[in-house]
Parts: sequence; C-alpha cells; structure tokens
Amino acid sequence: MTHRGSIARRLAIALTASACMLWLISVIVAAIVLRHELSDSYDDALRQTAYRVLPLAIHELRDGDLRQPSNDVLVIGSIAKAGSDLSYRVIGPQGVVLLTSNPNAEMPAASAVPDGISLQRGNYTFALTDPISRFRIIVGERDGLRQSVLRESILAMLLPLAALIPLLAVLVVVIVRSAMRPIWDLGRAISKRHGRNLEPFRLGPQPRELAPIVAEAEDLLSRLKGALETERSFAAESAHELRTPIAGALAQVQVLASQLHQPEHIKHVKETEKSLRNLAALAENLLQIARLEAGFALASEPTKLLPILNLVLDESAFRQARDRIKLTRAPGAEPCPYITPDALAIALRNLLQNALRYSAPETPVIIEVGADRISIENRCPPVSPDLLKRLTERFVRAHDGTRGTGLGLAIVNTIMRDCGGKLILTSPAPGRPDGFLATLDFAGARA
Repeated sequence: MTHRGSIARRLAIALTASACMLWLISVIVAAIVLRHELSDSYDDALRQTAYRVLPLAIHELRDGDLRQPSNDVLVIGSIAKAGSDLSYRVIGPQGVVLLTSNPNAEMPAASAVPDGISLQRGNYTFALTDPISRFRIIVGERDGLRQSVLRESILAMLLPLAALIPLLAVLVVVIVRSAMRPIWDLGRAISKRHGRNLEPFRLGPQPRELAPIVAEAEDLLSRLKGALETERSFAAESAHELRTPIAGALAQVQVLASQLHQPEHIKHVKETEKSLRNLAALAENLLQIARLEAGFALASEPTKLLPILNLVLDESAFRQARDRIKLTRAPGAEPCPYITPDALAIALRNLLQNALRYSAPETPVIIEVGADRISIENRCPPVSPDLLKRLTERFVRAHDGTRGTGLGLAIVNTIMRDCGGKLILTSPAPGRPDGFLATLDFAGARA
C-alpha cells in the first residue's frame, strides 16, 4: 500500500499557507488604499501649508523682520525651524526668490512650476500666487517622502505576520490535531481488528460525520464475527466427528490384516491402513487449524518452554526415536514466551514430526534452546529458495511423494504469528551443504 502522507499535516500546511496568503493579499490591498490616502493627505498638507505660510511671509516682508544669509536669499527664521519634510520659497512679483525655509533644498525654477499640485523631478509641489500682491509661494516635499512613509507602513503591517507565522502554525496544528483525534482513534481501533479480534470499537459518542461510518463498520464486524464463528464451529465439529469413524475404520483394518494370510490381500490392507493414518493426521491438523482460527495461541502469562518440550519428547511417537534426538541448551536459557501450552506443544510436535520424517535415516535431529528461541535441525537434501518461501503455505510439501498433510509448517507459522513471534526456515543449515533448520523466535512474543 502506498501512503500519501498525513491528512493532518496537509491540513495544517494548507491552512497556515492560506492564512499567510490572505494576510499578504490584505496587506497589498491595504497598501493600495494607503497609498491613495497618503497622496490625498500630503496633497492637502502642501495646500494648507501654502495657504498659511504665504500670508505670514508677506506680513514679515512688509514689516522687515528678515535676516540676510550669505547668498543674498532672505530666510525667515520661524519657517526655517519648521522641519525638513517640506521646503518653502517665496517669490516676489519680479520673480526673485525673497524668502526660503531651506537654502540647501533643491527646488525647480519658479517659472517651471504651475499653480496648484504638480509633480516636479519626482517630488510633489504646490504653488500659490497672491492675486493682489503677486507674491508667490512654492511648497515642495523632500525627496522620496511619500515612498518612505508608504514603505514604512507596509513593513509595519508585514512584520507582525513574520512574528505570528510560528504562532499561527502551532495554533493550526493544535486545532487540526484536536479535530482529527476521533479519526485517529477510529483508525487505531480498526487496525486492532483482525480474524481473532472482531469486537465492537467502543469509542463512545462520535462526530456527526463519523457516526454512520462507525455504526456500519461495527455492524459489518458483528456479521463477520458471526460468519467466522459459524465456520470455525463447523470445522471444529467436523474434525471431531471425523476422528471417531477414522479411528474405528483403522482398528477394523488392523484386525482384518491380522486375519489375512495371502500376501496380496495383506498388501492391500496395509495400503488402506496407511491411507487411513494419513486421513487421521489430516483430520488432526484440520482440528488444530480450527482451534487456531479461534485465536487460542496468545497467552496473557508467560509459559515455560522446557517442561512443554520434555512432555512432547516423552510422547510415544518421539520416544521411539529418542536416540536420534539431541537436545542442547544455552547456559541459563529458560525461554518463557507468551504462548499457550497447547499451542506451544502443537508447534513443537509439528516441527519434530517434520524433522524425523524428512531427515536421512540414522541421522540426528538437533534441538537447541536459546534465551528466546528454539531451533530444530535435521539432515536432508537442501530445499530450493523458491520452495522455502512457500513452505508455510497450506498443502505445500518439501518433497513430492513424502507422507504428510502439507499443513504442519502452516500451522506453526500461524501459531507464531498469533503470539507475536516468528518462524524462521533456513536451508541448507548454517555451516552445512545440506540440511534444514526451523527456528521458533519468541523475541516479539509479548502479551
């Protein structure tokens, strides 16, 4: 399955980016409006300054309250102290500059400036002429005044955005995580449901959007659980019912074989007995599979492995081959996996049966017990890698024509999977040109 990333992460990134984009758009719109308002405001400032300063300048010229600078341009003191954003020039009727607020300010020639607002050399100016005295005043802004004010205003709006982006991102993440929590709870509940756990979710009240999904999923789990229980019950009952007639037929065949004397008839009876034994083994394996489907392998408490292993080795089927079975144990090794004793016995029994069945005659079967694993090794021709991968599938045999149901390793693999462990198959055996090694790894078998 290909994962496309977290929905919560995508939502958080999208919402944060959208908020920042909207803020930027707002700043752009505000800058356009501000530019228009600043233009009107500064135009009005130029106009009002000219209307107030021109009468004052005419009055001071007539009263003689002047001081003469070195360049013969008269400077009115009160205006000179007014600041540097605006500069003024008062021109007499003859076109001579009589007064100035800033002798160093660069202003266009009086003849080039028409009355009213105009743009001169990139700066706005306002010219006003007194209709009676013919005195004229030109008020100009310093270079880049409006641009600098607009730039500072835009920065004042953008700087909070830069400072608030981390806070906004954290706030969005918190909100998204809070909104996504019911979905995550539902996802975790669904991930815990499998063939051996089909219980209802029990999530409590759900949001309006999730409530129908949870209700339908729980209904589906309920119907699936009922169907599986019916199937398991049928398989278990069928396996149990098969045991009795098979055992009875096998007993009758054995009695019949003891009463026959003709070799040809005895051969047919022996073949029938062999078939019945295979059928009995198949029924036993089907019963084990039915029990596994009911989920009985995982235990809530650890089980000591060595006592179970000794009980299995003491069974009649293995007692006869005890001289071939070599048991070794690592110092202090006492595996206690979280697996039921029955499931552990079934797994060990199947591996031992396979090792004795497929090993060469008179060769040893080596059992090694480690800290959290047990391995069973036997001598046999090596198994091809392709077949080795398929041996845990049902009805797959290592060698055609060998007696067996093809279910043993599938059962062991299911048991180990249910209890959290692993079945590891290796062929040839480590350090040998041939052989087969089956390892029950209980490192992950926890309640």
